[in-house]
Amino acid sequence: MKTPTIYLETTIFNSPFADDAPQYQADTLKLFAEIKRLSDAYIVAGIIPEKFTTDALHIAAATVTGLDYIISLNFRHIVKHKTIIETELINAREGYKRMFIYTPAEVIEHEENI
Repeated sequence: MKTPTIYLETTIFNSPFADDAPQYQADTLKLFAEIKRLSDAYIVAGIIPEKFTTDALHIAAATVTGLDYIISLNFRHIVKHKTIIETELINAREGYKRMFIYTPAEVIEHEENI
């Protein structure tokens, strides 16, 4: 199975220090641990100079480089239904592959309580 390529949007790097959001903090730290375990993972850090930063630029960067996922905690602009649908429609129209937009909680391995 191919190891997925992942774009970590800038909000991901702030969440380990967000004491006011312990669930996001825990999920992000677990995501980092899982990424570390995947020795051949290809990660692109979403660091774009502030004067050029737009949410569309993060999505475009991940799209044109052919990455599989954007992982973000930006619920206002990126991880929202409208943005996800529009990204899929534009990518299909322009001939880019499908890219998935998720939060850390949606992609980490959860332990089953049996």
